[in-house]
Amino acid sequence: MDKFVNKEFYTIVAGACLLAVNAGFINVVTLAGIFSVTVSHLTGNVSRIAIALYNLDLTTMALVISIIVSFMFGSFVAGFMIGDTKFRLGRSYGYALLIECLMLFLSFLFLGQELILGEWCAAFACGLQNAVGTSYSGAVIRTTHMTGIITDIGNILGQACRMDTNAEVWRLKVHIPLLFSYLVGGIFGQLAYSALKEHSLLIPCIFTGLIGSTYLCLPWVNEAAKILKEATIHTQGQMPAVEVRVIGDPRGGDKFAKVSGRNVDIEIREFLHDIDSDDEHDEADSVSLKSPRNPQMNQIQDEEKTHSIKINSNPGSGKNSAKSSRRTSVTRASGGGNVEILYSPKQ
Repeated sequence: MDKFVNKEFYTIVAGACLLAVNAGFINVVTLAGIFSVTVSHLTGNVSRIAIALYNLDLTTMALVISIIVSFMFGSFVAGFMIGDTKFRLGRSYGYALLIECLMLFLSFLFLGQELILGEWCAAFACGLQNAVGTSYSGAVIRTTHMTGIITDIGNILGQACRMDTNAEVWRLKVHIPLLFSYLVGGIFGQLAYSALKEHSLLIPCIFTGLIGSTYLCLPWVNEAAKILKEATIHTQGQMPAVEVRVIGDPRGGDKFAKVSGRNVDIEIREFLHDIDSDDEHDEADSVSLKSPRNPQMNQIQDEEKTHSIKINSNPGSGKNSAKSSRRTSVTRASGGGNVEILYSPKQ
């Protein structure tokens, strides 16, 4: 699925920012509403339970607990539909967003009648959306609360000020737009609620429905879904046990690696076995990594097979190393940065 790499990145960032706008909008509307509760994040709600418990305010405690349970149930549904948080084009993100659209519509109907069910539906929608939040190159992308986003921004800036070469500054290109998008969504939410009251929830309802429908109609998403389905069938329902760690900016041509192939699990296992055998006999020269001057298909070769790994990197002399362990790594160091491919054998 190498040809989807660039589109994956742009799809993730653009889609996440749109969803952050959506979450900021919903949270302000519900906070300004009759029940005055937040539904897109729960830290403050947990604190409210503690305060209500101390004051024996059972009504407030029941209200806040119901919001938390609704949020959790939305996350449960997303986890059941999508699986783990690693982004793969072709997964059921579109269908999850359509369910969120339905729940927001129900929230509008119930809140119009001043029923707590409206808050439950809004919390469910936000929980589902937040669980759809994914990870890309180790960057966790959440769209309904900003605590983790702000923490990552501060952490990365701190590392960069230390001149830490391992600081993944490229993540700021994801986190800062997310923070700004959530703020913009909140501003729009307040403006809409001032004019439309509960009817303002129809805006994120329609917005989410459009995003979900658009995602399902994108041609490369449909093509990726077919490839993902074929790969799943080929591996008896198990995705290949290969993790690709990206070090640097995935959008640049200097620091990116992607493993492809329908028999990736078998090929990488055999390749690493060959390397481990060579290490034991000090015959590492039988395995080599050829690096062309232009970003092309780098080939890892042994005496019998060729295993292809698509690596875009700046030209530079490289050093290959591998160590035998439960989590084996093959690292290529070049003038353009490090690319690390990790392999975790299935249990």
